[in-house]
Amino acid sequence: MTLSAALLFDGRSPLASRSLRTVYAALVGLYLFAMAWVWGGIIHSTGSKYIGLVPIQAVGFAVTVGVLFAFVFPRFRHVIEFRLPISSNAIAIWLVVLVTALIVLHWVALGRIPLLAAFAVDDVMQVALIRDSIHRTGIPLLGYIPTLTIWSGIPVLGIYFIHRRQYKLSWLILFVGFLYALSLMQKSYPLIVLAPPALYCLLTRRLVRMALIVSMAAAGVLILFFIANPHLRPTSQSFPSGQYSLAHKQGQLSKVVGTTTTSLLDRVFLLPGDVVAQWFSTFPAKIGYEKGCGYRFFAPLLGCKFVNNPERLYALYYPEQYRTGVQGTYNAAHFAEEYANFGPIGLLLSGILAAVALAMAAIATCRAGLSAAIALNLPAIMALTSAALHTTLLSGGWLTVMILAYALYPPGAPALRENLRKPEKIRSDAGDDFSDAGQATEAF
Repeated sequence: MTLSAALLFDGRSPLASRSLRTVYAALVGLYLFAMAWVWGGIIHSTGSKYIGLVPIQAVGFAVTVGVLFAFVFPRFRHVIEFRLPISSNAIAIWLVVLVTALIVLHWVALGRIPLLAAFAVDDVMQVALIRDSIHRTGIPLLGYIPTLTIWSGIPVLGIYFIHRRQYKLSWLILFVGFLYALSLMQKSYPLIVLAPPALYCLLTRRLVRMALIVSMAAAGVLILFFIANPHLRPTSQSFPSGQYSLAHKQGQLSKVVGTTTTSLLDRVFLLPGDVVAQWFSTFPAKIGYEKGCGYRFFAPLLGCKFVNNPERLYALYYPEQYRTGVQGTYNAAHFAEEYANFGPIGLLLSGILAAVALAMAAIATCRAGLSAAIALNLPAIMALTSAALHTTLLSGGWLTVMILAYALYPPGAPALRENLRKPEKIRSDAGDDFSDAGQATEAF
């Protein structure tokens, strides 16, 4: 072991602290980009009406980030250098077994694989009912299986095995996750489970592997598109009358794809800001501030009944659908929930909480290195553009990602890898082999 490695492992080197600060700075930058995206949509929707609220959130965030950088992070070296007494590779294998067992358990509880059931029908309403039945099992705990697998376990394991160059295991876990994501019939799920490994491959220049993963995700979205639209499936029965039917079907498909693309662009770039603007116009003009009762975990302490604001606003803005029994939610960027509860002061609080959450993520993932930390945390940071912070941490799997990354990556090697000019092979005391020789230039 070299002198630099020895210094790092015995805690006397500042490399670990620098690695933490570098990762945190990167996550802060990603968060600022996401929030600029949302506030840009708000300004596009309402002009300068709410622009005075921007500095309130910004001050809370900036002050907290400064305090963390200057006073808190230097004291967290012992946390970064904590080592579990078990090999991280053993943890990873057991996690693969657990993830696979949870997926099989979910399919057994559903009594079928929904994707196959939907493929067997040719009516849009029947497909919709099958998809809806996935969430109406009567077993609430089943709803957490996608959180533990699609949102967290599988992306973390995929990146871990790619990092370790255990490529067969990486493809195995990603393919299992891909099949499970397809089976739940949510078009976003193939992207959620495969985007972090694809981004990691991009950042570490594994371009062929990245292309294969992206192709798999695109194929998944296309499959689910045809499953959800039986009349557009390219079966032999779709073309009974020759070329005219083929041309007609192609015209239908082009029209639907064009409409879907336009709708998707609007949803991605403008909708987050539009929704927050409606939340701002609702509180307190139509509904008074909740004063903390909008948090399920906080309402009992205040002695008030919990109010689900996303559901409440859905009922307000979509009364016809609500009266027919549709239980929807009108989700907004994370700071909208704090605003709905506490008004402008809630925006200050949202900035503070976001800075602290990013610090937790940086501490938990910095041992994996900058590339892995970005790939693991970016989906959650982007989710904050349309979900509350506590929802993203719990139901969105962000907290699980932090825990798994912290458990899988022992201290030492990632910090060396990103701070020393000559990467070398180091074997940790727990028996984990972290080799980075040639990783940055490996294509496959």
